[in-house]
Amino acid sequence: MTSRLEDFARGLADAQSSHRHVAWNEAAAPRDMAAAMQAQAMSLRQTGAAIGGWKLGFNADGIAIAGPMLQAMITPSPARLALPPRGGLLAEIEIAFRLGRDLPVRPRPWLRDDILAHVGEVLVGIEWLCPRLDARAAAHFPSWLADRLGNYGYVTGANVAVGKLADITNLRTQLWVDGARTHDKHGGHPQNDPLMPLLAYANAQNDDLGGLKAGMVITTGSLTVPLPVNAPCEIRAEIDGIGAVAASVVKP
Repeated sequence: MTSRLEDFARGLADAQSSHRHVAWNEAAAPRDMAAAMQAQAMSLRQTGAAIGGWKLGFNADGIAIAGPMLQAMITPSPARLALPPRGGLLAEIEIAFRLGRDLPVRPRPWLRDDILAHVGEVLVGIEWLCPRLDARAAAHFPSWLADRLGNYGYVTGANVAVGKLADITNLRTQLWVDGARTHDKHGGHPQNDPLMPLLAYANAQNDDLGGLKAGMVITTGSLTVPLPVNAPCEIRAEIDGIGAVAASVVKP
């Protein structure tokens, strides 16, 4: 007999395979962050999907959180993506990091300079969000965490070696949708420093999926307001000092 949490994880795995929403089952939903991470790992093992990166951030209490990004859904720019059958997307423009070396759990804390020494390159990216659970789960944070923080995919754009950027906290970001500029601001990261969620999670890893490995793409928060994408369009963004990223969203 399977547990309720295993049933919940199976629903997430089925939604991943079918590309459709699964009904949120409140009775089976994880009750806390630990159970959410268990469900996350269970669902990934059930699908057999390889992990290509991590989406990192903080919960409302300031605790570091992580959601895996599937290797198959991390694509280079210029990318082409069909609107998912279960509904529209949200797009976010982000600074991401590609790890040059593993960041394992260790007894002494990682420091910011340690993290920089393990980052191979800094890149500009587009995160796609489209949760697998239906809208009723949106207000239940453990379910959102179990659902990989809503990640659907990622587009990796231009990159530079980490040592070539003196400051990553106040770079200018521009966004164009179908040729019209919709965003032009400096900075904008939720923690100001895009490296902070990676530093925090490196010191609090609890994913049970292998952790932070060399070659993985690590994204840590949007520089733009989430952009609803409900119809075909062309998206292009630039971050000063790094470069551009582009994607075409097409009909299914």
